[in-house]
Amino acid sequence: MLALSKVGGYDAQQNRSAAEPVSVSVTFGNMYTKEIEAFGRAVLGEGEIPVTAEDAIRSQKAIEDVYRLNGFS
Repeated sequence: MLALSKVGGYDAQQNRSAAEPVSVSVTFGNMYTKEIEAFGRAVLGEGEIPVTAEDAIRSQKAIEDVYRLNGFS
């Protein structure tokens, strides 16, 4: 289960007065198509897979925690 203390806690007040603005560049499109195209490019040696095995394991653990916390085990 995700422990909030391990990720810096949670600011319930959402105090953003000290936060600096961040610019984020976003390319719109179908995320599934983009995922398959990125994988295909990696297979062909034209790029890298944009996520790691560790990313996949972390996501799966989070999904399992949600199911478990809601009584599905």
